[in-house]
Amino acid sequence: MDQPSGPPSRVSSALPDRKSGIGSPGPGPVNPHRFGLLLAAGFVLLAITGIFIWSSRRRPSADQVNPPVEEARTDPRLRYEGPFRNIHPDVKYIGDTVCASCHEDKAKTYRRHGMGRSLLPITEVVDVQRYDVGARNPFEAFQSRFLVDHRQDRVWHRQAHFDEHGRPAISFDSEIHFAIGSGHHGYSYLTNREGYLFQTAISWYAQKQVWDTSPGFTGALRLRPVIAECLFCHSNRVEPVAHSLNRYRLPIFRGHAIGCERCHGPGELHAETTRPEDIVNPNSTKKTQSGRSLHLPWQLREAVCEQCHLEGETRVQRRGRDLFDYRPGLPLHEFWDVFVPAQEPTGERPAVSHVEQMHSSRCFQSSPDEDKLGCVSCHDPHMHVGPEQRVVWYRQHCLECHEKRYPGCSVPLAERRQKSAQDSCIDCHMPRMRLSL
Repeated sequence: MDQPSGPPSRVSSALPDRKSGIGSPGPGPVNPHRFGLLLAAGFVLLAITGIFIWSSRRRPSADQVNPPVEEARTDPRLRYEGPFRNIHPDVKYIGDTVCASCHEDKAKTYRRHGMGRSLLPITEVVDVQRYDVGARNPFEAFQSRFLVDHRQDRVWHRQAHFDEHGRPAISFDSEIHFAIGSGHHGYSYLTNREGYLFQTAISWYAQKQVWDTSPGFTGALRLRPVIAECLFCHSNRVEPVAHSLNRYRLPIFRGHAIGCERCHGPGELHAETTRPEDIVNPNSTKKTQSGRSLHLPWQLREAVCEQCHLEGETRVQRRGRDLFDYRPGLPLHEFWDVFVPAQEPTGERPAVSHVEQMHSSRCFQSSPDEDKLGCVSCHDPHMHVGPEQRVVWYRQHCLECHEKRYPGCSVPLAERRQKSAQDSCIDCHMPRMRLSL
């Protein structure tokens, strides 16, 4: 009988006999060291499990830590149910040139207003500045020498720092690309370095006709990063690059100075239809074809100006809102909170305090809601009122209320003339305050 070749199968020989257990491996000797390790590992696993269960019971849910994402991102522009159709975020900005094609009269006067000149390319201001020695060019401050170098339509700011022995230690040059400020008081300057914006340490002071260091610079030889919150009130629109301090998508400015659409909202629909409900007019008394009023309640009307003129101590942007999301016609608090300290005027206030001044006035507090005193009661945002016009202009606006609804000035004319030869209302009621920069 032929025998199978090769060794017997070890697998089959190791299979146990299910009935008798013959062939099953025995328990073998116990290793005390191994048993101790297994026991310790079991205790550690049990402890970790207990800690996890305890911490999961104490840990608040995701909804308790953060509100639901959809709730945090609810857009007031999408929830709006009022009459204006240009509040929706899909309505596009079109720029001042398109607006001026139909409103050239207002565009022409607005270009002379401070808001219409809030930021300009350097080429538009080179001829209104002096560069001679009589204008303090160069000048010295903080152990440094500052020079404004002007060549045709280009400008450089040059700084040289000296050591304790008066020897040049380091020099620093910046080509200037933009002037920021209306020019009524002066200009500060921005340099663009591949999309990164910086302010230089040199400013032009128009009233004194001199160059000097920019407000807030303490002497260090450096540039100041320009953040988006500053550009919000000094320029039309920018698009900051996320997770950067002072970098912006090119072209940096979508229109330089503050434009028409900052106060009236995006103009795309209005340019197509010319319907009044397709643009916000804060002082409008018109109605839609269906009869809905386009007149803004005074709180929403004032919010348009408060975008920039209510600075407070600090402004906190609402979660889920971008800096330029606000649309005229919406409540400002839907986009950011402004914290204003309760205090009496002391004669020295921040540069932007106009809203607080107005709210503390008797005129504002006494006027009824349906005819509330506001910024545009005295100020025409489309027109610059120069020094030679200011007394007559504001007196006329004061008398529009005080001759119709309220008694005239309680101070006798002779007494008023002693304080102001022109009998100026604003000299008494809106005195100039020193700026604390």
